[in-house]
Amino acid sequence: MIRKRELILILLLLVPLTAGCDFSDDAGDAKTKPVRVIEVVSETLPLQIEYIGTIEAEELKKYSFKMSGRVEQVAVQEGQAVKTGEILVRLDTNDLDLAVAAAANSLEQAEKAHAHSRDYYDKLADLFGAGAISKQELDKAGLEKDALEATWNNAKLDYQNKLNVKRDAAITAGSEGIVAAVACKEGEIVAAGYPVVLLRSREIVVTTGISQQDANRVSVGNPAEILVNGSIVQGKVKSISQIPDSSTRTYKVEIDIEEDGVNGAEAENLPLGAVAKAIISIGESTGIFIPIDSIQRGSEDYAFVIADGMAAKRSVTLGEVRGSRVRAEGLNAGDKLVVDGMKRLKEGDRVTIEQ
Repeated sequence: MIRKRELILILLLLVPLTAGCDFSDDAGDAKTKPVRVIEVVSETLPLQIEYIGTIEAEELKKYSFKMSGRVEQVAVQEGQAVKTGEILVRLDTNDLDLAVAAAANSLEQAEKAHAHSRDYYDKLADLFGAGAISKQELDKAGLEKDALEATWNNAKLDYQNKLNVKRDAAITAGSEGIVAAVACKEGEIVAAGYPVVLLRSREIVVTTGISQQDANRVSVGNPAEILVNGSIVQGKVKSISQIPDSSTRTYKVEIDIEEDGVNGAEAENLPLGAVAKAIISIGESTGIFIPIDSIQRGSEDYAFVIADGMAAKRSVTLGEVRGSRVRAEGLNAGDKLVVDGMKRLKEGDRVTIEQ
């Protein structure tokens, strides 16, 4: 019979042997690993290209005076909408008013003088017909009449010229639009030809430069989405330059903003010169798009799918990026793609799919 002291000794000898053994269910690769999956589907999405552009007016007009003068009135301010014929800036016309009045007076006197000479000539012509005066007297009256008629015609031209000058002292809008800039103040002297007002059309465009490769893929009329200052604006490609820019070697593209395609801002109120992202649709792309985070990096790109309850590694070739997803070649529609827990996986690991 084993005595108590001997039993204790046997137990002490067994402790080191049992301490190195793990009989739990969690040991080794037999443990299943939790993952979350999504089913891969094939999708048809718009094929798009993205470029950075700027907001510009479809048309810009510079207005200036034909003569120098002192600014009497600035009738508009930047950002103001104006209609055709509306006064923008006016010069002081005191001197012009005097000149017009003087020209009007001269015209009146010249007209009276010409009328008198014409009546006098007609009377002499009657006398000449009756043989009462000589041909020489009639011709002299005729020359005087012609001279006074020339003076009258010159007075009419001078008066009309003075009126035109006075009219030009007020700049009016040639078309409706938005005041982009005012370059003068009341009381200032401005020179002839100096731009005092810049008027832009209500219609605006987005201009950008695209590569030669993309220029061959874009067509006039292609829809585009414009992102600017937190607003989304819809538009269409208006024109594509056939000659590249000499410095950037890109092809200029103009995108028209649609009047009913604005979300979050009125098109005409978009600031000129603002930087915008232009997303141009050039067709459709069909393929499999998966979350970028599900891609693993190694000697090649790969992702894990689940087959028969086990992890299987699939090599993938990546294509265009769509937000947080990327096009991936190498997967099939219906595959169960691991999107959470893939970093702990190895080929052949058994898994538990969690919802």
